[in-house]
Amino acid sequence: MSARLERAAAPGLPPAAVAVLDACAIATFVVVGYVAHHGAVHAGGLGRDVGAMLAGWFAAAAVWGLYRRPAPRSLILTWVLGVTLGVVLRAILLGRSPDGAQLAFLLTSLVFGGAFVAGFRLAAAALAARG
Repeated sequence: MSARLERAAAPGLPPAAVAVLDACAIATFVVVGYVAHHGAVHAGGLGRDVGAMLAGWFAAAAVWGLYRRPAPRSLILTWVLGVTLGVVLRAILLGRSPDGAQLAFLLTSLVFGGAFVAGFRLAAAALAARG
């Protein structure tokens, strides 16, 4: 495993702090995407989307022990399965059926959601290392 992946998986913070950090990263990703597509923030829609993505992430995190046993494997499994579950939950809440648009949203969410989580975790690890 790469050193960056190891640092992202275990950024040297208490598990509760890492969970809050992940929630902030995911919420930031959703807000950026929401504003990019809607031009403004609407509390109901934003709450629905953030809630779905966080529910998917934390359900997968519980299954894979992301915060109990931080490791690259649990982070990768949580990322792939948690984001996928979040996208599926969002589609159900919106009454959307699986189609090309939902697949495109899933792929975008995997790439950018993963980048936000990794970026937040790596930044936290760097700050924690500085003391």
